[in-house]
Amino acid sequence: MPPFLLLLKSLRLPSRSEAELLGVVAFVLLFASWLRRGEAIKTRDAIIAAKPMVEERVREVKVEGPVRVVEKIVKGADGSCSIERTTDRGEVTTSREADRKETPICLPTPAGKTWAIGGGLDLRRRDRGTVGLSKSYGDLSIGLGHAWGAEAKPGDLNGSVSLKVF
Repeated sequence: MPPFLLLLKSLRLPSRSEAELLGVVAFVLLFASWLRRGEAIKTRDAIIAAKPMVEERVREVKVEGPVRVVEKIVKGADGSCSIERTTDRGEVTTSREADRKETPICLPTPAGKTWAIGGGLDLRRRDRGTVGLSKSYGDLSIGLGHAWGAEAKPGDLNGSVSLKVF
């Protein structure tokens, strides 16, 4: 018999508790990777916000006063003519205006206050579960739930408080 068929023959389906444990581990790993991704995005946005876009505008205006050219024709005693030119320049004014503006490239989003509603199913007893409501204040979440199903009593309440650590 080929080794591949021997391997298939030795395989078995996991038990219910093994499948539940594998599902919980997979959920925890996915949840942790989702949180790490969110933290990486927040870190990137904080780095971008720390290095703002800088716009620097310099405006230089040079104003020259009027130029006046005076020409005089001077006749000499011997009958010769000469032209004398004098140039009067007005004052030159230079003004400089500098404007510097810093704007963050990516504005960080504020932590939102969110409501969530959810439910759960007890995998050991299929006829029992929970329904809950939670309120999130940034990294802090507060929740309240109630059991439902065949064996649920009116006072079966559960509460939860969670704080995001990483």
